[in-house]
Amino acid sequence: MSDTTPNQLATCATLMHLELEIRRAETEAELGFLMVNRTMALLPATTIIFWKSLSGSGSGRVERVSGVSEIETNSPFIQWLEQVFSAISNKDKADMAHQITAKSSREKWHEEAPAYALWSPLLTHGSNHTKNSVGGLLLLRNQPWQDGEIGIAQRLGETFAHSWMALASQTEKRKYKSWLPKGWLTPLGAILLLATFILPIQQSVLCSATVVAHEPMVITSPIDGVVQSVEVLPNSIVKKEQTLFRLVQTSYRNQKDVADTILKVAKAELLKSRQLAFSDPSIKAGLPLLQAVVEQRTVEAEHANRLLQRTVVHSQRDGVAIFADAGEWRGRPVQVGEKIMVIADPQMARLDLRMAIKDAVIMQPGAEVLFFLNTDPLNPLPAVLEHVAYNATPTADGFLAYRLLARFIDEKPPRIGLMGTGKIFGDKVSLFYYLFRRPLTALRQFIGF
Repeated sequence: MSDTTPNQLATCATLMHLELEIRRAETEAELGFLMVNRTMALLPATTIIFWKSLSGSGSGRVERVSGVSEIETNSPFIQWLEQVFSAISNKDKADMAHQITAKSSREKWHEEAPAYALWSPLLTHGSNHTKNSVGGLLLLRNQPWQDGEIGIAQRLGETFAHSWMALASQTEKRKYKSWLPKGWLTPLGAILLLATFILPIQQSVLCSATVVAHEPMVITSPIDGVVQSVEVLPNSIVKKEQTLFRLVQTSYRNQKDVADTILKVAKAELLKSRQLAFSDPSIKAGLPLLQAVVEQRTVEAEHANRLLQRTVVHSQRDGVAIFADAGEWRGRPVQVGEKIMVIADPQMARLDLRMAIKDAVIMQPGAEVLFFLNTDPLNPLPAVLEHVAYNATPTADGFLAYRLLARFIDEKPPRIGLMGTGKIFGDKVSLFYYLFRRPLTALRQFIGF
């Protein structure tokens, strides 16, 4: 007992408590949550992914990811994970917990993935010493995995697999019982049930939405420099010709002073030569060249003065100044054309909706839209769909989605920057299509038609 450290005792206690939670899990969803979230209490990781095996051939799919409520199967990160899991399941060490690094992996490592991964197989032991694979866990982090952690991962994998198989068998029994014929299910009842599938119902799609500015004026840096101060606050009302921000003037003021001095010297030389030309005709021939020099120095001085004036940027219209934080810009070097903020008209706000590929249905401009604000979900705001993107583009989270723009019906739209959920209404379809559209889409993608 003297060889046992407090850290080892704490690890054993945490392991026993986690196994107790695993045994008490009542659904596969609850067990999946424990796999990718509670496992971090024993094995600290940046991300944990649960890969579910679909057959004995090594195929499967990403079932759960820690910290993510819904998985976007078309995202580059999920597609890379599918390739990694497929490669691991076909290796000889697939039934053993082991470390994988970005350097040792045969698969091209994702640029945003941590450098070290730990594979924990989910195996159950059957008769005749056979092993059945449920799937596996992949734990990612930036530090190497220790031998003790690999041993814990092996034990946890077997525990998770045993509980998963037990819950899966109970789920199959419940499904089987739920589809058994009941006494009330007469042929007439079956006909009526099938008849409900042809009932028309209006199709709708839920997607994330944000209130954005419509045709805003982008304010960029007119010259290279360093931001000295931002004179307005984020989301504040600004007037035309109001000062927005200033750049450090030191270098441009010095350039103007030098240009003005050179111009004065050139003018003095021209004046002196003109006076001497009365007594010395040979000097008169050089007057045009001196005049050209004065004109050149004048242009340079005017250019230096314009650059100095551009260090103070003014608003060209009334509106709202939209940017993140004034403090982040102070002392920050900027280049010509770099975006600083936008000036938007608050009365010209639009609703920016992002419709995921799996939810994509045919939507036409003019469709009805309801916007449920996160701050006031009980009072939806009506809008009309104006634009539907032709191609899907990556979102800030890395998922592919179609961009749609809607116009608010109310004269006073919500504040720019507010977020919520948009509900887009489409054409009427049968109840059967409404209920089975996504399963049919998945089947079509699987069989290739």
